[in-house]
Amino acid sequence: NTPPSQAEPVGRWLAVLISVASIALAVAAWAWWQTASRRTPQTPRQQALRLYQAMRGALARAGLGAPGSVTPDEYLQARVGDLAARPALLAAMTEATDLFREAAYSQHPVSAARANGARQRWRAARLAWVALVARRMLHRAGRENQQS
Repeated sequence: NTPPSQAEPVGRWLAVLISVASIALAVAAWAWWQTASRRTPQTPRQQALRLYQAMRGALARAGLGAPGSVTPDEYLQARVGDLAARPALLAAMTEATDLFREAAYSQHPVSAARANGARQRWRAARLAWVALVARRMLHRAGRENQQS
């Protein structure tokens, strides 16, 4: 048995070592994820799938998230009202959803022109997305000021 005076420093060092290893693993995973997410998809089908996921993630950051179990069509239907005042964003979401459905559930090839068009429509709608995010932040800040 180790005397109590020696066991405490060993326990502390073990805790520090585990913490450092956990942080290093988390940083490595984050770096890998960042690198993997920036790789250009090679096929139009991959581009369509990635565009839809990116758009859904961006809308979640704007306060329009949904559980992963919600289908693309359910998500679109649930967000039509939220995006009605932003027609460019609604059109981009509709096109990305249609393209995602085709890429994920059909066997025929996805056209490069269609994938590029959907990506361009999303880029054109980004200003509307920024406005949506800003509105959410202002709403949140106002709510926090009322609680103070």
